Amino acid sequence: MLMKAVAPNINEQLAALVKHNVLAIFWSRPGVAGALEAVRQVHDWADNLISRFEAENVLPRPIACRAACDFCCYNQVETSPLEALAISHFIQELSATEQARLTERVNASVRRRSGWSKAEVARSRRQFPCPFLNQGLCEIYPVRPLLCRAMHSLDAGHCEKSLQAESLLPDDYYLHRYEIVLSINKGLTEGCREAGCRTDPLDLAEAVVLFLQNASAIKIRG
Repeated sequence: MLMKAVAPNINEQLAALVKHNVLAIFWSRPGVAGALEAVRQVHDWADNLISRFEAENVLPRPIACRAACDFCCYNQVETSPLEALAISHFIQELSATEQARLTERVNASVRRRSGWSKAEVARSRRQFPCPFLNQGLCEIYPVRPLLCRAMHSLDAGHCEKSLQAESLLPDDYYLHRYEIVLSINKGLTEGCREAGCRTDPLDLAEAVVLFLQNASAIKIRG
């Protein structure tokens, strides 16, 4: 469904299935290992459900997003603590050189925004690209947050104009991506809460800095 400025619905059945799956993972694999597996599975669910919907349904207008189209990567993203933990783990699995480079970039991003309110950053978003954006491409693409998996546009020109104007002009979008992602995120949040994990939405860069320094900040039982 093509919509503009309409709040997506939550698929409660999907949210419940995700919650059940997340809890089953935590009870079988407590600790950070379970957290990373839960994130991997919810990301797979989101990608597969979106791909299946778009393969089985004719979209009235094509999605404009392409590789190296990075206009939305100047929006400030909030993520779940578990996803931030997965991103920090992804970085720590890279070579020492790449770890150091990405760690410095994410720390620099946090320092650059110090003292700025969310509203001020949004109004000047061309100055604040995602720290994981490099020459138009996402360097953490396999573990990018659910919110990034939902984000899309039907008009790249509109996105460019919005970024150049440093505004968030309303745009057309398809509800299905947001409904799938928000339903999965609800299940992830509820499962994490029952498993003893923190669930507060966190700024992407700040959260990755936190978990790079201390993975136990996720507060997982076991």
